[in-house]
This record gives sequence, C-alpha cells and structure tokens, in this order.
Amino acid sequence: MPSRESEQLASFIRSRGGLVHAHLELFQRTGPTSGRGVFAVGPISPGEPLLRLPRAAVICACENGPECTWMPESARAMSSTLRTALFLMREQALGEQSAWAPYLRTLPETYDTLENWSLAELEALRGTSVYEELSGLSDASGSLVGAVQLVWSKEVLPLVTAHPQLWPDATLGAFLRACAAVRTRGFFDSAAAGEGGCVGPYLLPAIDMLNHSRAGQATSLVVERRGGGEGDEGGAGGEGGEQGGEHGGAPSLLFSMDAERALASGEEANSNPNPSPSPNPNPTPNPTPNQARRRCTRTTSSPTRSWLGLGLGLGLWLGLGLGLG
Repeated sequence: MPSRESEQLASFIRSRGGLVHAHLELFQRTGPTSGRGVFAVGPISPGEPLLRLPRAAVICACENGPECTWMPESARAMSSTLRTALFLMREQALGEQSAWAPYLRTLPETYDTLENWSLAELEALRGTSVYEELSGLSDASGSLVGAVQLVWSKEVLPLVTAHPQLWPDATLGAFLRACAAVRTRGFFDSAAAGEGGCVGPYLLPAIDMLNHSRAGQATSLVVERRGGGEGDEGGAGGEGGEQGGEHGGAPSLLFSMDAERALASGEEANSNPNPSPSPNPNPTPNPTPNQARRRCTRTTSSPTRSWLGLGLGLGLWLGLGLGLG
C-alpha cells in the first residue's frame, strides 16, 4: 500500500477535485543512492486513470481569476513565468500556513541549475559552445548569479519590498529557489496559444514527480481545455475529478495521465517527456469548438536558453519579459 507521505499528497490532490490511483506510490526510491519515482504498488490495467488535476489543483501564473486578486497590478504586467515564481515564492514564505503546503513539501530544497554551479564546474565547460554563450552572461568574477541579481535588484526587489505582507521572505535566495522550481518543473501547453487564458508554466502536483523515459513509458500527460457555459459549474464530478468551467462558466483545465500499458506491482510509472500530438484515445463525445484535448510537454531548454535575455541581451532563463530602461 502507498506510504503515509504518498497518501498525504494524494489526499491534498483529492481535496481539490483531483484523482490519484489507489495503487500509486509517489515517493518510492529508484535505488539506494538515486532519486525517487512513482511506482505501482498493485496491478494497474491499461486505460485506468493514474492522475487527474483540475485547475484548482494546479499552480500557474496569476491572470484575472479570483484566486489572484492579491497580486499587485505591477506584478501582473510581468511574464507568466515570473508571475508563477512570485506566486510560489509567496506560498513558500507562508510555510505550513500555505494552502499548498502538502505540495510545497515535495519540492527540492536545492537545484542543480547553472546559477548554483561553482566556478570550477563552469570552467569544465570551457571549449564547448555552451561555455562561449555563458561567458557573455557572467559577471567579472565569472559567476552567473550577477546577471540575475541585476534583474532582482532593479525589477523584483522594489516590488516585493513594497508588499512585505505578501512576500515576507524577500531575499535573492528565495527568488532563485522559486525560479528554479518553475524552470525545472513547469509544463507548457504551447499549442494552446491563441485560445486565451494561461498556457503555462504549470506546476502539477504528483505529475511532476514522474521520471521520464523515451522507451517503454507507461503514460503521457494530456491537457483538456473546456470553454465556460451552462452546466460547467465548478466542482469535481465523479472519481476522475473531471471538472467543468470554474467560477460560474469560466474556462477550465484538466491535466490527466492514463496508463498506456499494464503496470505490475513494483513497476515504475514513467512518462514520455515530449509526446507527439496524438488523438485522444478516449475522446469526449461530440466535442464542441470550445473544447480541446492535447498532449502537454514539460519545459525543456538548453542551459543558455534557461538564462537571461532581457531587452539588453541578458534574457533571463525565465523569459521574464522585463525591461531595464
């Protein structure tokens, strides 16, 4: 049976209208000295739903929904990636008082991202095209944090210090941790561009814990968007947590992962990180023009694209979309 830690996260997801298969262990170690993964602790048949996350169980950039009325207008003008990081930074500052605490406990405390590399580690890249690109982003000491610190001090710090009740942990370190979480764990629905609403990045509890594999994968992530309308009131319907439009007819989201093959007890439920678009194997009868279901991909980028490219050529890994004028 699943561990207590796994059940706590599963209960949190279910409380927000989602679904976690009863035979999934979310925190199993993949080896004595290696990381963790999601494993079956009982037989799972092809087609069975593994995970379902409605919008209420997902962290994404604040748009105009009632859940984001707290965010200052100046912050809403920033990029979706930065808004997601600011949302996460606020919740992390709240700690156990955060409504997202069960999910926040699953996030790493440190990230092996470039800004955390030592100068010796960066020097090991010398002679590669990556090193040449990064050399234009480092400061006089060779550190990559300097470029981020410029963004922090000029754009972000004035915002968070003006609202200490929202971001009490207003430090560069807290900002970097939130950004690293979004950058390494976020999912994008790039095909949804032009449909309106947030297209990412999304932080997906439990779904972001599956390890990736390009061969023999057990599942893929699918996102379904539904237009608002009569009969799409909020609230989870049925075991799968299928949810209609939220807040009285607003467009809704559903992220889902189904078993694409049989899983035996003790087998890892790995996923395809970048599935090709494919028809829904279980299409909704008579889909409407406002309803779309497609494969969703996780953030992937080269080390330099993960870094800074603001209007002055710094261009943050976040794609902050800030100006330094």
